[in-house]
Amino acid sequence: MLGLQSLKESSPVCPPLQSVVGGLLKLVETYEIMTQNKLDCQKLYERIDAIQDSLVVAWGDADPSFCRLSEAQLTAMMSFDKSIQCIISDVDSLVARFKHPLRRFILASQNKAYVSDCLAKLSQAEDDFRRTIELDMSRLVTCMHKSIVTVSEQSFERHLVLCSELHTQRILLSTSLVGLFA
Repeated sequence: MLGLQSLKESSPVCPPLQSVVGGLLKLVETYEIMTQNKLDCQKLYERIDAIQDSLVVAWGDADPSFCRLSEAQLTAMMSFDKSIQCIISDVDSLVARFKHPLRRFILASQNKAYVSDCLAKLSQAEDDFRRTIELDMSRLVTCMHKSIVTVSEQSFERHLVLCSELHTQRILLSTSLVGLFA
C-alpha cells in the first residue's frame, strides 16, 4: 500500500502510470474497507452482546419484590431494547449484503458509513439509557434522603418527649420517696 502511494506521488511525469497506480490504489483501499466492514460488524454484535449481558447481570437476578424498577427505569429499558433491536435488524440486513462479494466490494464505502451510523445509534441509545437511569436514581436517592431526614427528625423529637417524661417521672418518684422518709 505504501509502495503504491509512493509510486503514485512520484509518477506525475508519466500520466498513464499515475492513472494505473491511482486505480490500483483505489482498489486496494476499497478492499481494505470491505474487510474492515466485516470486522466492524462483528465488533458491533459483540458490543451489543456485552451490553445485554451487563443488563442481565445487573437486573436479571434481582428479586422483583425486593428491588422493583421504577416506571422511568422500565420505560428506559424498553426504549433501549427497542433501539438495540432496530440496530441489530440494520446490521443483519447489512450482513446479508455481505454474501455477495462483488456487491460488498462495490458498496464498501457506503457500507462503512452504514456501520458507522449503526455505531453512532448504539452510542446514542446507550447514552440516553444511562442518562435516564442516572437521573431516576438521583431522584430516588433524593427522595430516600428526605425520608431518612424526616424519620430522623421525628425520632429525635420522640426522644426529647421521652426524656422529658422520664425526667417528670423521676421528679414525682423523688418527691414520693422524700415524703416517705420525712
